[in-house]
Amino acid sequence: MIAWAAAASTAAKDWTRSALPPPPGETKQLGVARPFYGVSNGALLLAGGSNFPDAPASEGGTKACRDEIYVRLPSGQWQTIARKLPNGAVAEGVSATTARGIVCVGGTDGRRDLAEAFLMAWDPAAGDVTFAPLPRLPKTIRMGVGAGWRTQVLIACGEQGGAPSNGFWHLDLDRPDAGWTELPPLPGLPRSQPVGAIALRGAQGPAFYVFGGGGAAHDGTLAALTDGYSFDLAAGASGAWRPAAPVQPVGSPKPISLLGGSACGLGSVIICAGGFDNEVWDEAVRELGRLRGEELAAYRRDYLTRPVADYRWNRRLLVY
Repeated sequence: MIAWAAAASTAAKDWTRSALPPPPGETKQLGVARPFYGVSNGALLLAGGSNFPDAPASEGGTKACRDEIYVRLPSGQWQTIARKLPNGAVAEGVSATTARGIVCVGGTDGRRDLAEAFLMAWDPAAGDVTFAPLPRLPKTIRMGVGAGWRTQVLIACGEQGGAPSNGFWHLDLDRPDAGWTELPPLPGLPRSQPVGAIALRGAQGPAFYVFGGGGAAHDGTLAALTDGYSFDLAAGASGAWRPAAPVQPVGSPKPISLLGGSACGLGSVIICAGGFDNEVWDEAVRELGRLRGEELAAYRRDYLTRPVADYRWNRRLLVY
């Protein structure tokens, strides 16, 4: 039986915290949401993302996409790279770490959704990042999930072609001219912001797992999801998704959505962190869709200015 568990320790003393430096020409680092990220040649790369440089969202600030690139070397120090993202400022794209580097796909530039793809890698000798173009995804994508296995790239879910989707795509970096292949879609509701990773299953080989996210029903209603599915990589286009254990750690009173969280595969396990609280997210989506006029404005102000603890974001490190 495969099940979820909370890690034995998530105390602050067990973590090493490091902060990004301010962007060039700025004095403060506000942080970024939904950047491209991954590991290449021993370096952690983080690129793009978005924030609110002029004023917080609660004060009517405008979200801006970013084009800066940061690298964290094995020494533990973050550095800003002079080079910028090749296609300009981008946020909400999909990343997948592979043996060749980090595959970056789609996103938004703040005006339109994107389908461009490229390979971003760290060159230790030059102390710089390199970029190589890859085939465009047949559809635009944002808020999806991706993972890499050796030279294989898997992209799923998110908003594809401007609508919530369970679409599933594959690219072989050894045969990039073949382009992206569409594989069987994920079961269940179309979803955005799920988490996903690849884990080994002994003699069965690697599988791509996708959990949670925000689902869009046919009637337009949204809900935080807690289901999960796995896809056998060896099966390719003839493969099928199989149900995985719902995201409910042993001893937990309720499932966890992991919507907007992060995941990484470590051999035969998947480590997940973060994610919205199901009830808080569902209530916010319901009220933002129901209210109008001043009632809507008042609710938005209240929601965006609540104490952080009231959002009840998942603070447990989960192991699958």
